[in-house]
Amino acid sequence: MDSEYEEELLAKLAEMREEHSDLDQVISKLMVTPPVDFIQLQRLKKRKLSSQR
Repeated sequence: MDSEYEEELLAKLAEMREEHSDLDQVISKLMVTPPVDFIQLQRLKKRKLSSQR
């Protein structure tokens, strides 16, 4: 594997980890802030799952 490709993959991984962390924070806040918007919560959870692929 060449170093340029490896750097690109590492950058993408870092980006996905940051997005995943951001989604976790938003989901946590939505779950404890009444009224809970279950539709928005479900959309964020689906987005989080799809970003794991």
